[in-house]
Amino acid sequence: MSKDPLKRNRRWLWPNRRWPFGQGHLWPRGHLRRFSQRLDLLFQEEGKWWWDLFLFPLTVISWIYAIVIRIRQMLYRRGLFKTRQLPCKVISVGNVTLGGTGKTPLVIALARELRKRGITVGILSRGYKGMKEKIGGVVSDGKRILLTPAEAGDEPFMLARQLSDIPVFVGKKRYAMGTYAHKRFGMDCLILDDGFQHLGIKRDADIVLIDARRRFGNGRLFPRGPLREPLRCLRRASLLVLTALTPRQPPSITAGTNQPFSLRRPRKSLLLSRRFAASGSSPSRG
Repeated sequence: MSKDPLKRNRRWLWPNRRWPFGQGHLWPRGHLRRFSQRLDLLFQEEGKWWWDLFLFPLTVISWIYAIVIRIRQMLYRRGLFKTRQLPCKVISVGNVTLGGTGKTPLVIALARELRKRGITVGILSRGYKGMKEKIGGVVSDGKRILLTPAEAGDEPFMLARQLSDIPVFVGKKRYAMGTYAHKRFGMDCLILDDGFQHLGIKRDADIVLIDARRRFGNGRLFPRGPLREPLRCLRRASLLVLTALTPRQPPSITAGTNQPFSLRRPRKSLLLSRRFAASGSSPSRG
């Protein structure tokens, strides 16, 4: 048995690497890669007319999804859905596309930098597919790891293992867990992992990651495209971070489908606020 609980949990979730669509077929390593490449092909470019006709049912679902997103955002703007303020500063790290964009390494780097500046920080993740996702839990108290990967989810467990001196929390109800985290640990700042779409908590900074290779694909919403929100939602972002850049690739976030969007500067600087200055940090030197 493996000593690594993260690997052991993955074997428990997927025993013997069996192919999910048939019996008796082992999962070759190349299959997952080829499936990912085909999914990228579906999301990246516009196809011919017959391809668009074939995928028209997905297009209709994406239209319905867009209507749901618009109604949800309108309810938050009009105050029918409450956006609540935590008693500490909140930094959100997220994206607008499906798939990984490098959020976890950025969360780790950001938490370490804030810690280095003398700021007490914690990390709050949803804990997707973990046993504690619905009820919430403390993955790490900054001294020891309290939950297993099956309870916390793989990514929160990895964060807790990488950041042994920083508390990590999981829970679908982010505001309740954030309030509990501040009450117990009295932190100055809370990092929301994958929190860009979570509008129920006010943020002092919204950091959005964009994969420089895939960018926004075909510019369509899920399931016809890779977008979790329309591109105009990037106006909420305080900072855009391009990931997976190659040395010869110029930085660009053009949508690829000629869909214009504009960005606005953040209203205030997070590291120049009084609370951070009082905690012993020196932003002017950083």
